[in-house]
Amino acid sequence: MIGYAGFYLIRQNVFLALRDIQQEFHFSDLDYGLVISVFNVLYGLSKGLAGIVSDRSNARYFMTVGLLCACLANLGLVFCKSISSLIVLCAFNAVFQSMGWPACAKLLTHWFTRKELGTKWAIWNMSQQIGSLLMYACGAIAIYQSNWRIMFLIPSIIGLGIMVFVFFRLRDTPESIGLPTINKECCDGHDSSFKKFLISRVYTNPRIWLVCAANFCLYFVRMALVSWAPKFLSEYKGNVKMAAVTHTAIYEVAGMIGGVVAGCLSDQLGDRGRVSMLFMLCVTIAVWSLWRLPAGTPVAQFMVMMCIGFFISGPQILIGVAASDFAGKKAAGAATGLTGIFGYMGGALTGLGLGYVLQYWGWNSFFMLLLVVSGCGTFFLFLTQRYQQIKGSVIG
Repeated sequence: MIGYAGFYLIRQNVFLALRDIQQEFHFSDLDYGLVISVFNVLYGLSKGLAGIVSDRSNARYFMTVGLLCACLANLGLVFCKSISSLIVLCAFNAVFQSMGWPACAKLLTHWFTRKELGTKWAIWNMSQQIGSLLMYACGAIAIYQSNWRIMFLIPSIIGLGIMVFVFFRLRDTPESIGLPTINKECCDGHDSSFKKFLISRVYTNPRIWLVCAANFCLYFVRMALVSWAPKFLSEYKGNVKMAAVTHTAIYEVAGMIGGVVAGCLSDQLGDRGRVSMLFMLCVTIAVWSLWRLPAGTPVAQFMVMMCIGFFISGPQILIGVAASDFAGKKAAGAATGLTGIFGYMGGALTGLGLGYVLQYWGWNSFFMLLLVVSGCGTFFLFLTQRYQQIKGSVIG
């Protein structure tokens, strides 16, 4: 949880700083979107590969190496002087960022049983909001000092400290410290057996592909809001820069609560799909509300951003849990890595794709597209319901 908070501390700060960087380097909305797309494409593709490798690696070393290299890439952004150097460093950051989630998925499935995995996954997922809130605090300091480079300097130093702590404290599996195995599965350590297991439980599993499609839609909406909300709130809704930051920060605070609520509900009901679908439907309604609220209503905008954060964390967590349920613990990294590829492909389209929409058609078209994709995500999550039979049995 502490380690993954370190990853998030140095992940989204580039999106928070982009508006100031855009003004300094004088690049367009399409250039702005290109940075977002490059990051998301490389992160998504790398996450798929990292998922496969993490299942065969020691999560302690895998995670700390990723965090170390991501911190160094982020630190390099302090010295960035052009759009090309910004893109290159964001690309390196994205590749090493991909080593965090699969390692955590492996750790969670090895340390907790399926009946408690939803709740424990939701508690761990709070690390994303904790890391993001620390990042927003650094962003507030940067705004106060009128220096966007602070958004990269302070988080990188803190991230390096977290990396050292995780290296000395994290342990790979219960067996590594003499504890019994949890969730025993029938797959030996031979490469041929593992490949067959991986193909049958992940790559030819229709249930995994359903949650991949849902994750594509979810991340399109989620990353659109993470990447563009500060710009939207300041430009279109007329908020001052600091208010745009605080409105986006409440999105993360509410996400901590919403994720835990969704995780507990899914464990109690034994139904990841239904809980995810209901939360995604609420996201669709809240996104429409954010769009239609008039300018000059900061309190209402604050409340709507809080609702979006609360509800979007539910399916974000439960899609990963469902993928792990469907694949089993020995392929949890690969399954969550595959869903991550689709998620960040959706996220990648929010860069150049939404940058193009915004530049030529404006914010109204931007939000109409968001609503269509959010509705599709709700539909895919509805389709997963008939597969959610996790209570008292092993899926697969």
